[in-house]
Amino acid sequence: MKRNSPLLVLGLLACGDLAAASGAGGQVARIAEAPVLDGRLDDAVWQRVEPIGELTQVAPEAGRPAPVATRVRLAQDGATLYVGIEALELPGYARSARQTRRDADFDGDDHVTLVLDPARAGRNGYLFRVNARGAQFDALIFDSAELRADWDAIWDARVQAVDGGWTAELAIPLHALTASGSGDWGLNVERYLAATGERLRWRGALPDREVAVLRLAGGLAGLLAHADRYHGNTRLQQ
Repeated sequence: MKRNSPLLVLGLLACGDLAAASGAGGQVARIAEAPVLDGRLDDAVWQRVEPIGELTQVAPEAGRPAPVATRVRLAQDGATLYVGIEALELPGYARSARQTRRDADFDGDDHVTLVLDPARAGRNGYLFRVNARGAQFDALIFDSAELRADWDAIWDARVQAVDGGWTAELAIPLHALTASGSGDWGLNVERYLAATGERLRWRGALPDREVAVLRLAGGLAGLLAHADRYHGNTRLQQ
């Protein structure tokens, strides 16, 4: 029987990742006034920002439409990236949000993950995660998909339980991120529903790939940061 060469197999896998990441990109809106960071999305600024688009089911049935809506909006004022998240739920859904500690394991909690690739090179990036109780997790992404969880940026997140689900607001200072200044970033978003084990993702609905795989990220326009101000407001755990 004929066997494919390792290089051919790797090439096919890379092509599959790129195809899974295809689709319209996201846009970061430029705003003049920052939203009040309270977890609610009732600020006028959020009403003017369009969501990046619906997520797709990764598990248990990859590629199927998401059973519930997750709307993610992005805005920046030149100093901070603001993320507004609206996570809707079906009636009777039993939300789980037990963790309150920073950088805890959120596998048993409902949570949303944001992945950023400032150079859109698929090599290095950042992961930010918030659970439905407002607990935070962050990590550096290196070697395309590996996580360094001892990295901590100084950022903020607020969460509110609302009728039909929960909402969150994230504020990430741009000087915490290394960027090329081109404004062409990579972005991915994943939501986990603990009670059902469902994973929903914006780009790259491949069940054998984690959301931290940067090749899966879609495009993100409108976000600028200065290359000479990276790691400005971050700390490493000792």
